Amino acid sequence: MFKRKESDQIEYEFVSIDELVPEDHVPRLIDKFIDYSFLLEKVRLNRLSKSGKMLYKFRKEKIERSFADSKELHGLRYCRLRGLKNAFDQVLLTAACKNLKKIATHLARSEMVCCNSLGRVASC
Repeated sequence: MFKRKESDQIEYEFVSIDELVPEDHVPRLIDKFIDYSFLLEKVRLNRLSKSGKMLYKFRKEKIERSFADSKELHGLRYCRLRGLKNAFDQVLLTAACKNLKKIATHLARSEMVCCNSLGRVASC
């Protein structure tokens, strides 16, 4: 009874970033005049140091986990509304909710620690 309309589009368009960003765009102008090569060496040495390697291991536990939680638990896998502004608003609201959740968790833990250290239930 109902048929899906097959899409007639079978062409792909490949574009490069050079085609999309104009030559007089501010970040391009900044990149032309500032040489960042001295920073690359410092960052590389820091990353390869013993403490840098240890910190990099924690990255997957903290930063990557945060993005995965946003995607899985807070609905950032798909945008609910169309348009850049609406997507931006959704991300801001999700980040605000995650921050409120983090604050509530921190307050609950600090209250438990405070109550346990006093040996009785009290508001801190």
